[in-house]
Amino acid sequence: MPHDFDASQFLRGLRLADAAVRRGAVRGVAKGLAHGERLGRQYCPVRTGTLAGTIVGDVAGIIATDTRIVGLLTAGGGEASDYALVQHEAVLHHADGTYAAKFIERPIKELKGKLGPVIAAEIRAEAG
Repeated sequence: MPHDFDASQFLRGLRLADAAVRRGAVRGVAKGLAHGERLGRQYCPVRTGTLAGTIVGDVAGIIATDTRIVGLLTAGGGEASDYALVQHEAVLHHADGTYAAKFIERPIKELKGKLGPVIAAEIRAEAG
């Protein structure tokens, strides 16, 4: 019994699957950025005020290409630009006895090993 193989249907299915994977991966990166934003604010040397308010996981700015998905976690802007750099590099002693530095770098390093499973779960959810 011959098998009918419609290459156009197969290729359409691949395109749909690829689009679903990309949507899920972008959603996973967006979740990572949101978590990174929360951690950045937590690690920020002054948790209230201008600097903490400038920490942004730029979900709208996620870049998705054929080979990668990139999101940006940033701090600073406007009046806080110069201050953000100084505070990011400084090691400061908090009143609660903790030390803070690298309030943007630390969340990225912490998320490095945890983001893969989040992205995979979003891809599975999108693929249905």
